[in-house]
Amino acid sequence: MLCQFKLHLVNLISTREKFLYQDILPHTTKISKGVETMIKPLHDRVLLKIKEEEEKTSGGIYLPASARDDDIQEAEVISVGELKILKLKSGDKVLVEKHAGTELKIDGKKHLLVKEDRIIAQVN
Repeated sequence: MLCQFKLHLVNLISTREKFLYQDILPHTTKISKGVETMIKPLHDRVLLKIKEEEEKTSGGIYLPASARDDDIQEAEVISVGELKILKLKSGDKVLVEKHAGTELKIDGKKHLLVKEDRIIAQVN
């Protein structure tokens, strides 16, 4: 009986931690084609399309993902929620933390759904 209680308690704690950290932990969700324009972020969230990183250097050397791993990545704004703090619009280029928000795969391309405060800068 005590073992079952401990197991139940561990499950409750792990569920609570997942709930508390759901905006911090990276997630990946696959979405079918043509949905990108139908997704409307809520509140202060922004849908971003991540710029593809070069896999090959100018000298022709292929880089593995681990060698290209930066903390910041460039993205394009696809859509913005109605609770806008920043003056972002579709098509703007921004810099965002690499593991911010929820990762989505739309048409095989990487997108992020992030809160506005996770956007570091706007690129002109």
